Amino acid sequence: MPTTSKQIEEEILKQQNLLEYLHEHIQQMRQHSNQQVLLKQKEDEMWAVQTGITVLKRKLKNLTEVEEGSVFSAEVSKKEEKIGEKNNEEKNIFCEEDEEEIDETNAKLLEKQLIASKLSLSNEIGDEKKAIVRLLSELRELRNKLPESEQNLLTESQKATNNLSQQRPLKYIVPNNNNNKQHVGSQTNKEQRNGEKDDNTDWEQLCVFALSFDHD
Repeated sequence: MPTTSKQIEEEILKQQNLLEYLHEHIQQMRQHSNQQVLLKQKEDEMWAVQTGITVLKRKLKNLTEVEEGSVFSAEVSKKEEKIGEKNNEEKNIFCEEDEEEIDETNAKLLEKQLIASKLSLSNEIGDEKKAIVRLLSELRELRNKLPESEQNLLTESQKATNNLSQQRPLKYIVPNNNNNKQHVGSQTNKEQRNGEKDDNTDWEQLCVFALSFDHD
């Protein structure tokens, strides 16, 4: 039995040729009345061939539909594959954009955290400076309560310290914020630096003032 489309088509062609031969042969036999028995056999054979051709054509039709369905399925699979690749590309693009947005958000959060830390440290330093000024004031009050002789000794010692300070000015250590690379606008940074410079200058003058006393 033929199994492929080509084989079935070839078999159909052979059966059709046989059918034509039988049809012509039967026509000739009908002209002779003494061949009725043989005529009946040939007619049965012709109908069998006709039935076989019908079966082969039906089989060819079914096989063609299956093959066309396979081709269609293959085309659908290719289209689905292309769509899947396109979706993956779009997904990768979206993922990259999401990562960039996340990095930008993290950078902004880090900037805010650094600013908050700097403000907190500045407040702590300010509190420490106030505490030092308060202690210097208490020391001055205690000194004024000392006997005059002891005050004179402290005055001489203070003068020597002041002379040394004038020769080698004291440099007070201030927090170094160079490690914080985040910037919040050039104008804001400039104002902050100017403010820190003024605070340090006032602090140095305050310390010198606290260490310098006028005595009779």
